[in-house]
Amino acid sequence: MKVVLAGLFLVALISAGCEEQQMITMAQLQDYQDSVSGLIPGALSVQARTKRDFNSEKVTLKLIIGSNEYYDANPDSKQSAAIKAGEIALRVLGKGLDDGVLIITRDIREHKDEPTDGRRSDMKIDSLKQTLVAQ
Repeated sequence: MKVVLAGLFLVALISAGCEEQQMITMAQLQDYQDSVSGLIPGALSVQARTKRDFNSEKVTLKLIIGSNEYYDANPDSKQSAAIKAGEIALRVLGKGLDDGVLIITRDIREHKDEPTDGRRSDMKIDSLKQTLVAQ
């Protein structure tokens, strides 16, 4: 009986913790991909994934866009696109995100991991969240 009660208590604690952390669904990720598809000139592929670090509970978004045309764009332009992608992410996926990165690649295939030729730009999720709170 004690084991059953302890198990029920553990399930209640886990359920309460899950309610605080919003889970990002596949439908939300698809909506996000559709929302950012026109963000990068010449985008031939758009892949969005989230990853939860179970030790720190941080949720990271990776947006991988395949574009030969935009691959060599200047870093300021890429950073601006990354910030815009972060704004869209917070609107579509919610404020449960902790970090985000835009990765531009020439390789338009599906990437299980990060592409080897990927050029990264930080989405500045933390500062975007602070800006949203201040508004």
